[in-house]
Amino acid sequence: MYTMPCDKATMKRITDEVADYTNHREAMLEIANSDYSFDFLGGQNHIALFTEVADKIDMSNTSPYDQCCNEEFQKAFKDYFDGNVTKEEALQNFYTNIKVKYPELVTD
Repeated sequence: MYTMPCDKATMKRITDEVADYTNHREAMLEIANSDYSFDFLGGQNHIALFTEVADKIDMSNTSPYDQCCNEEFQKAFKDYFDGNVTKEEALQNFYTNIKVKYPELVTD
């Protein structure tokens, strides 16, 4: 449990192997200030860009409901993107599922 979020070497290795921005600030700063580049992005060091803006992310509007709401939205709209429902039906399915999971959030 400790290794994933806290081990600097592991976080740097993840970035080197799959180009992800991890949650280890020191590791990301080292990569941001290095000659790291990602071929898929034409050699850009996207870690430097993410590091520059990471501290500016405003988390004041987050809630304990966000993850589930995001997942339900994605699930509802997958049906739309797959051509199984209309956009309106996908949105209604999302609202219905949220009402079931979180009735305290919804007023009619």
